[in-house]
Amino acid sequence: MLNDKWRFHQYCSELGIRVPEAIRLTNKTEIDFDYVSVTVGLPFVLKPINESGGLGVRVICSKERLHKEILSNRKYNFFPLIAQSFIPGVDIDISVLADSGHIKHLAVQIRKEKMLYFVGNKELVKFTEVIVRDLCYTGLIHIDARLHSALGEIFLVEANPRFWASLDEATVCGLNFVRAGIYTFMGLESPDPPTIYDVSSRSIKPTFAEIATYSQSYVRLPLLHRHRLKRVLGLLHLSWYWLGLWG
Repeated sequence: MLNDKWRFHQYCSELGIRVPEAIRLTNKTEIDFDYVSVTVGLPFVLKPINESGGLGVRVICSKERLHKEILSNRKYNFFPLIAQSFIPGVDIDISVLADSGHIKHLAVQIRKEKMLYFVGNKELVKFTEVIVRDLCYTGLIHIDARLHSALGEIFLVEANPRFWASLDEATVCGLNFVRAGIYTFMGLESPDPPTIYDVSSRSIKPTFAEIATYSQSYVRLPLLHRHRLKRVLGLLHLSWYWLGLWG
């Protein structure tokens, strides 16, 4: 249920947790622009209910864009789909390690330009506590939300009951979810703090670019930053020597 964007939307609605207006579509042939725009508003976000990493996500603001990006695009063959009202504002996410319905560790994050900032947000934490307690959840979960720019309200968008892309950045900033999970599994108190805030980490992309262009030295980076680069390069199957990262 948590891994299905539509079912998660329904679940949050049942719990009284704020979510964008949304409808489910079996496939793109069911999309009626006028009906969707009246039901969920304009612009609206269209995305598959079972993909991750932003795959298939499109913001639709006109019939022309819908036709170009979705209806006449042969490569856009995702299904089923969910159409959600677009919440003006910024993405805000929460990462959680829970044990038997209780949150042990958490981190709330907002990404701005080249930085990931860990911040506090009581409403997002409250919504997450309700979900974790209701499910008696044990394990890791990362919930995506939007912070409305005018109202300051939180809208939950989707959940990822697994590890997440910014795991390394939380570790660099002082909260190692992997280590905390091991300690929790063993019934021990983790040395990691319950949460982190008012700290930030630079995105991996500019650091990677600086090293590749010799404006930054790999060996002078902090150990955790080097580990992050190694992991990314390993996933991309790139050569350290070709990039000159030992310079």
